[in-house]
Amino acid sequence: EEFGASVGGYWDSAFAAAVAHAGTVGGLTIKLQSQEIYKLYGTFPTIPNDGGTAPQAVPISIIGAGSYWSGRGRPRVGSTVLDINGSSEYGKITLTSLGLFSLRDLSLTDSTASGGALIYTTNATLDIQGCAFLGVTAGTSAIQDAITLGGPNQIEAGSGVADGFQGYGTVIQRNYFHRIRRAVYGRAFCNAVSIKDNTIWSTCGAADDTACIEINGAPNGGVQ
Repeated sequence: EEFGASVGGYWDSAFAAAVAHAGTVGGLTIKLQSQEIYKLYGTFPTIPNDGGTAPQAVPISIIGAGSYWSGRGRPRVGSTVLDINGSSEYGKITLTSLGLFSLRDLSLTDSTASGGALIYTTNATLDIQGCAFLGVTAGTSAIQDAITLGGPNQIEAGSGVADGFQGYGTVIQRNYFHRIRRAVYGRAFCNAVSIKDNTIWSTCGAADDTACIEINGAPNGGVQ
């Protein structure tokens, strides 16, 4: 599916139709062809899965025409922006099925600051390269995480949104983080992940005791 220039409206119905279609053809690549802002009023559509435990989903890739990247933390110049405004306790893009979710060369943001990480996965393997994550601040602290890997519960290969991480083989590489609380937050069973060559700008971080990359395998207790 290819989407041309944005005309200032919301793209929920177009994205929902494309993602639903992916379930019938075994996968989908969405190409955002212009350096414009593509807005979703809600959260990212649920990717079709087989309903199993753990559910399996088709692979989804979203490719932009270039991401925000500024060595001085200035406002974006060009770049393809996916602006997801829907409120979510977990993530603007929430992934609970086994499968591959790939992002390339686009900026991900939430201009409404309505809560939740920008990406939250339990089972899905992520391949995120050459992207930018643009969060929001309150006072001097960033208040939004970029990528959360796994829920707080040490449950393996389940279907719950709070279950542990099973997206082994995840790659988070060559990305730019701006006004982000935590670039990567790994929780239960978060391992077998490659995080390398990312730029975490000085606008990131919070007043509480968080790190730019934080791994806590037992946020709710547990044996591991």
